[in-house]
Amino acid sequence: MFKKIFLIGLFILLASGCQEKKQVFETGYVYFKDEQFKVQLAVTTAQHNQGLSGQTGFDVGVVGMLFTFPSLDERSFWMKGMLFPIDVIWLNQGRVIGMAQNVPILDKMGEITRFNSNGPADAILELKEGFIAQKGVKIGDRFELD
Repeated sequence: MFKKIFLIGLFILLASGCQEKKQVFETGYVYFKDEQFKVQLAVTTAQHNQGLSGQTGFDVGVVGMLFTFPSLDERSFWMKGMLFPIDVIWLNQGRVIGMAQNVPILDKMGEITRFNSNGPADAILELKEGFIAQKGVKIGDRFELD
């Protein structure tokens, strides 16, 4: 009996250690048309991988998450683990090169939505659904990154 309890306890301990560590995100600001917006910052690979997955929304005062990368490259994202739709803006050195509004969690086929940048990007903004329309964001607009 002791051996059985020990093995169950050992299994639970090992299984709990296999869970992916939940990332902690610092906050910063982006600036658009003389307005300041608070965002979560995803700068490490682990933070990029987790992104907004599992979050039920944004903290009070936070409008999105800014993913930054050390180089320009084509970027692919997906809505794995997402619990709410978002707007997405792809940036190349602060300039808007592409965007997607009201990105759903699942596509029309019931699959997790996947999307790509419209060209080389070094930053991606995932924002509260409706941000692009409310702020009138257009291709070529400039965001200043803090």
